[in-house]
Amino acid sequence: ESPEPYTLITSSRIGGVGLNLVAANYVIYFTNSFSIKDRQQSEDRAHRIGQTDKVIYYDLVARKTVDSYVIKSLQQKQSLSDYINGDTLRKIGTGE
Repeated sequence: ESPEPYTLITSSRIGGVGLNLVAANYVIYFTNSFSIKDRQQSEDRAHRIGQTDKVIYYDLVARKTVDSYVIKSLQQKQSLSDYINGDTLRKIGTGE
């Protein structure tokens, strides 16, 4: 294990499949797709066996842009998914 921090830049679609990012403590999204499945899979990459730390997600979004619309859409989809599955509500794009 390297003491130096390292950075991986990828999209949520590519970063959501087949990667183990358990070393990550921070995940920064520069862009998102409308797919809640892609977002959930991407977030799950940092929550594998061996993750002992809290993972913080950041979404870089400018006001009144397509990205802000995408985040609202993902928030609504996540709330619906959480409601249907009886899960604790997760808050996409709020820093929580």
